[in-house]
Amino acid sequence: MTKSANRNASKEAREADVFMKTSEKFIRWMQKNKQLLLLAIGVVVAAVVGFNGLVWWKQQQELKAQNELFKIEKSYGKLHEKYETAKQDHEKALEEAVKAKKPAPAKSEAHPSGDLQKDYGDVVRQFEEVMKKHEGSNSATMASLHLARIYVDYEQYPLAEKILLVSAPKGKGLLKNLAQMMLGTVVEVQGRCDSAIKHWQEIKDVKSVLYPEVMLRQALCYETLSQADKAKELYKKIQAEHSESQVSRKAKSYLRLLELKGG
Repeated sequence: MTKSANRNASKEAREADVFMKTSEKFIRWMQKNKQLLLLAIGVVVAAVVGFNGLVWWKQQQELKAQNELFKIEKSYGKLHEKYETAKQDHEKALEEAVKAKKPAPAKSEAHPSGDLQKDYGDVVRQFEEVMKKHEGSNSATMASLHLARIYVDYEQYPLAEKILLVSAPKGKGLLKNLAQMMLGTVVEVQGRCDSAIKHWQEIKDVKSVLYPEVMLRQALCYETLSQADKAKELYKKIQAEHSESQVSRKAKSYLRLLELKGG
């Protein structure tokens, strides 16, 4: 055996010896500190079990909230459909009366009174309970969207804004974006385009199905604020990035009108 081979063999032997000694020290430490080791393992296991338990608990709470919300949505849906049908029937009767030169017909009992509390009071209270009881859940965000829609239908925009200001930051994913988009719209209807734009800009997911519509609404607000250059930029961006969408066709029309006005 050569000297080089002897040195390599000696080195490997030393490394193996170091490994064995280290292993022996570790084993002896484990034997002496068995209770401490078991305690550490127990803490880790408890943490894992606790985390899984928390996830399971949250899932159960969300399911419970969804079940509660579903019942309220069903009641709300029936009421809304009844009112909409009554309004459509009344409008049709009005048209026929005008053509026949007859007096305007009376509204049916199914027609909404125009008083929010009278028409939707119980539903409003139930949606508010879901929001309070299941704060931070998807169901709470969904309840806020329904509630805001009711307020908007009755032109109570400040109340809709108040609800959405609380729920939008706590929402998740698409529901968060929907709440943020509705919040911007409610603010814009009240004549505060600058604030509306800021709310819409919180929707940062460019892949969201809402994103083209969000850009269009911002562009229209920029027009209102006499910021034509920013409006043009967004109209062109919509056409470039979403050329096949209905929103893109709207953006093209608005851009043409803006240019005709000399903007």
